[in-house]
Amino acid sequence: MHTSIVANRLPAALGFARPIHFLNWLLFSGTLFIFSVISLRFLYFTTVFCGGGSDGALPGECFYFLRTLTTRLSMKVHLWCVLPAGILASLQFLPALRRPARLRIHRGIGYASIALALVGNLAAVPSIRHAFGGDLASQVCDNFIPVAVNHRYDCWLCQY
Repeated sequence: MHTSIVANRLPAALGFARPIHFLNWLLFSGTLFIFSVISLRFLYFTTVFCGGGSDGALPGECFYFLRTLTTRLSMKVHLWCVLPAGILASLQFLPALRRPARLRIHRGIGYASIALALVGNLAAVPSIRHAFGGDLASQVCDNFIPVAVNHRYDCWLCQY
């Protein structure tokens, strides 16, 4: 009986018209939200992310991340911007925040998410050369993502 109360009342409280819409949100945006919240522990850069454990960075990456101030600072800024942007982006798809009464909150979260994603993507560029082993394929993919995301938002922001 308790599961039916949660299955019916929680989606309605979040603004979903049908429980299947809530399950779709949970599958996609909820996964991004959970991943971002779990990854918040990486904000402790030197102890958790580069601490030498198996749950941090890939082996050898922190050798380059900790070598210079530029790469250390760029990775910290990247983590400090992208993880909150993921949390805010997942909240954007809640119907309760898209109602006319909460439209300013929805827009504010959207602008903050876009700004954090832009800064976080640009901050990761100095460390791309050595990320994921530094081979050519990973460098091409890692360079393409910030360019594609920033180009989309730059074009979108230029409309106003």
